[in-house]
Amino acid sequence: MNFNAIAQEYLPALRARTDTPERVDTLLTRLNLGVREGRFALAQVAEILAGVLQVADPADTLLYLLQFSEEEGGARRLAAPGALGVFIILAGQGEHPAHLLQRHPDDLLYLAEGHLNQQRNYVGRGLESLLDELNARIDAGVADGRALEEVAFAELRRLKRRESLRIYLREVENASSVRQTAAEIANLAQACLEVACVQGARLLGRPELVEHFCVLGMGKLGGTELNFSSDVDLIYICSNWICTDPAALDEGLKSKIDQLGRWVTRAMSEATDEGYVFRVDLRLRPDGNKGGLVNSVGAMVNYYLNWGSTWERSALIKARAVGGNHALADALFEELEPFMFRRYLDFKVIDELRSMKEKIDRNAHVSAIVGLKEQEVLPQLEPTRPVSALQSRMRKKLGRTGALRRSRAGKVLAKEVRPEPSAGSNGGNSGAKAPTPSEPAEADQRRDARDASPFGWDVKIGVGGIREIEFFVQALQLIHCGTRESLRVRGTLEALDRLLYVGLITHEDHRCLADAYDLFRRVEHRIQMESDRQSHRLPADVDGFQRLAQRMLMDEDALRSALTYSREKVAVIFERLFRDSAKTSREPTVRESRPSELVTVMGVSPERLFDPVVLDSLVALGFRRPRQVAGQVQVLREQNYGPFGLRAGTEQSQLGRYLLQACASAPDPDQALSNWARLSAIIGDRPSFYGMLFENPHATRLLVHVLGSSEFLASIILREPNIIDYLLGSSTVAVVRERDEMADELARRLSGIKDPSHRLGRVRRFHQEEVLRIALHEVAGACEIEVSVRQLSMLAEVLIDAVLGEVYANLCEGLEGDRPVPPLEELGFVVLAMGKLGGREISIGSDLDIVFIYEPDDTLGFDPSFYMRLAQRLVRNLSSVSAQGKMYEVDTRLRPSGSQGTLVVSLDAFREYHAMHADLWERQAMVRARALTGPPGLRRRLMALRQKIAFESENPADLARAMFEMRRRISREFGSAGTSFDIKFDAGGMVDVEFLTQYLQLYYGRRVSNIDGAEAGRAEVDSVAQRLGEGVVFGPRSQNTMHALAGFAEAVEREEISLGIDCLQLLEDYRMLRRVEARLRMSDLRASNQLPTEVEELNILARRLGFQGGSAGEQLRTELDVLAERVSLALEAVLGQSP
Repeated sequence: MNFNAIAQEYLPALRARTDTPERVDTLLTRLNLGVREGRFALAQVAEILAGVLQVADPADTLLYLLQFSEEEGGARRLAAPGALGVFIILAGQGEHPAHLLQRHPDDLLYLAEGHLNQQRNYVGRGLESLLDELNARIDAGVADGRALEEVAFAELRRLKRRESLRIYLREVENASSVRQTAAEIANLAQACLEVACVQGARLLGRPELVEHFCVLGMGKLGGTELNFSSDVDLIYICSNWICTDPAALDEGLKSKIDQLGRWVTRAMSEATDEGYVFRVDLRLRPDGNKGGLVNSVGAMVNYYLNWGSTWERSALIKARAVGGNHALADALFEELEPFMFRRYLDFKVIDELRSMKEKIDRNAHVSAIVGLKEQEVLPQLEPTRPVSALQSRMRKKLGRTGALRRSRAGKVLAKEVRPEPSAGSNGGNSGAKAPTPSEPAEADQRRDARDASPFGWDVKIGVGGIREIEFFVQALQLIHCGTRESLRVRGTLEALDRLLYVGLITHEDHRCLADAYDLFRRVEHRIQMESDRQSHRLPADVDGFQRLAQRMLMDEDALRSALTYSREKVAVIFERLFRDSAKTSREPTVRESRPSELVTVMGVSPERLFDPVVLDSLVALGFRRPRQVAGQVQVLREQNYGPFGLRAGTEQSQLGRYLLQACASAPDPDQALSNWARLSAIIGDRPSFYGMLFENPHATRLLVHVLGSSEFLASIILREPNIIDYLLGSSTVAVVRERDEMADELARRLSGIKDPSHRLGRVRRFHQEEVLRIALHEVAGACEIEVSVRQLSMLAEVLIDAVLGEVYANLCEGLEGDRPVPPLEELGFVVLAMGKLGGREISIGSDLDIVFIYEPDDTLGFDPSFYMRLAQRLVRNLSSVSAQGKMYEVDTRLRPSGSQGTLVVSLDAFREYHAMHADLWERQAMVRARALTGPPGLRRRLMALRQKIAFESENPADLARAMFEMRRRISREFGSAGTSFDIKFDAGGMVDVEFLTQYLQLYYGRRVSNIDGAEAGRAEVDSVAQRLGEGVVFGPRSQNTMHALAGFAEAVEREEISLGIDCLQLLEDYRMLRRVEARLRMSDLRASNQLPTEVEELNILARRLGFQGGSAGEQLRTELDVLAERVSLALEAVLGQSP
């Protein structure tokens, strides 16, 4: 293949990605010249063109690459293993990384080698490594006869430049989190400062001066959360000896110390031909620019204790030593502890914090005005197509706002975010409220800014930006860190974790703020590294925003949605700070905890745990059986390990208090602590496990919530505790996985395993892990019920495929002769999913309703008994009990003639049965039928047959009456007989919704077609309106109940039919019933579908569903009573008879 043929393949895409197609032609001509001149191999052309199409600006990136290759030695460097790919990745991020590589081409080889081999020059470097390298290179340069200052300046800048590119490359590839990136940049800055101090003292001829000099890192440097283009906020201090000792005074050492401070500043910030290291800001020192450059420890103490302000307290919380003699900083902080960490509530401080907050409000408003002015010339971006009233209602009821989730590796994952729940149902945050007359005008201004487009928004100081997150965290630290030593941490994210630990913020606020901080910092890094600008403002034009999204490896709409969602959340939380309503149940920003009860329980010796005051404290915390709980705590306290043990250190003791509080907050506190005690005994003395929990308060609370919510999930965890590491400690566990992702993961786990029994054991283990993953995220509220049941259904499909493959391979091995055996995907054998599996809506513990159909093929020589054995082995392996438990109960009674019929039926026999002998209920069952396996052609014919049977058959004149009679028989056989509400079989339950929907499908299936996704606004209704996968459609003929109801609602809106019922309300009621079913199932797989009759058991179920307070069970029952009445009336309206 010649150059032109390769270029033609990529030319349309390249031209489509630039405003000037002629420029692409020019660049391709230069690339062709590079091939002819030997700078590029022809084999590299496709790699180059495919690579540049993956970046934000293909034309610019290709230009940078060509310019690099045309410089002396450039082509040789690009030919090094991995170099070409690294160059395209970095140059694709903007002109600054590209120009750095062009000016310093050897850096490319350093990065490529580390990237290729995952060496330390890619995966990360410690402070000592950086220090050793810098000092060694400076010593070598001086030994070669170069001036010390010249060498030091050059080596500091070389290290900053090269390491910044390495760190940025890791973040761009999602190999490091924002927390890791910021810490590495801070490490780099500290290494440069440490060396600058040593070399500066050496240059002054007094190397011992460094022992009397210290650099304090403030702000983001102190918090180890530095940006690529951040200033470094520094304060220089010296020992008291320098300023008071007569000998030191005689020698003028204070003047020398000042010279050292000035030299360090120059070494870091002076611009040379090599650039600068970091810009230095010294204005945080006492008296700012008017104060002395270097102050003694004593002078610092005197200043802060007498004149220090609240903002200076806030600044000192982040301070740490980053150069020179660190002992000086330790001495200073020890003296300043009464100033930094006040052990009383200072109302003056709260007033000052309010004033600081108002100043941030004003600055954010000014920033928003600047951003809005930049947007005035932007074209209209929103779609202009009219939105129907029904679509508006569907969006309101079912719409989801896009957000981002962070993995521990920092990878940005798409995630669904639920609307704010109402206080009446779960007591959660109510979100932004309408302004009241008493609110200041700034509130309206903030809302205007918050609701504006993100174009031109300042990610740092804009409304809902980074500064509001940082202030929120520091304000709570300032108020509470005097009495809570665990809050005395420097980093924003670490402080957020600690605030959650001690109960000062809610789980939801912690998640929102941490995710927003991660997203905003990642965006900030992309903006700054594009052209080395100290900027925080998003592009104000569409093209610029699109390029930013591409550099973020995100879709433009997804980035816009994520930014809008995150800044709105941050703004709402920030607005609640210091408001009187912040402590109400509707807006629990600063959540009331019960520290005194925790201290009482955790502070007494094990033998006093049964004292009345301790038992009363346990009751106050929410435990129902205090003596039993006291006994369990006593066992935990007497262990020689773990967070409750008497030998637990500070961190583990803090984790113990957090765990006890988390148990008390679980839906069933007693169950949570009981299961934790069992888990602790199984885990034993594993410090790494408890360390993982301490570092992940979000995961810890989730684990405890599960232990107190679901005996089913708890039993899996207790049986296989290593699963906790996989689910809570892994960076790769996604909230939602598509079917192909599950299948690929299972295939990866099976690769290399030959033994059939071991392979099936691995399949069962995968089933167990995935069920736990899905249930965990559903319990945690990370995904809605329709997403959860879809995930469980896709998992079942993947496992059916996998097990069928295993049993087919085993069967074929036992065949006699050398007859050809077709691949399984070509075998005329179909697993037909029925019931909820067909609609992709199974829940945990659901049976799998399946029917087996085959199409005879004389060329294969397989008689019906072969297909019979294949089906039997599949059923046996899916339903057999093993050490990992049972995967599924399989029900095959929906086959022709039910239990009396053959297990496997031919396609012709299946067609004939439904044409001649099938009852109405069997036609009804075909509404949900879906082919899971088999050749595509056979599956299409089977689905066409399903269409004919379910929707094109003649309806009997008494269809409504017949359906009603079937429904009544089911109710009599399976209903609760009035003792309690059976959410599935009683009047107003799930079966009513399903019968009503399937009646509508049978009756209108011939008249009403399925809805086209674009017309139905499927992007807005998201999880309910999107396709469930191959063979499952959105609309009145869908196998899925919720999709069918949404389709009928659209048909009513279009005036194709008139039903007299609210299909969307019915859909919401069905979702609620499915949520209740899921919680009942997760409590105990053997449990019935009936609500508990005991008050406390009903309260526990209600708390599992998000209801709050002592009347949670009553609230749930009232809501379900109203729901059941509404469903019953809808069924009566459609079938014409009351059940």
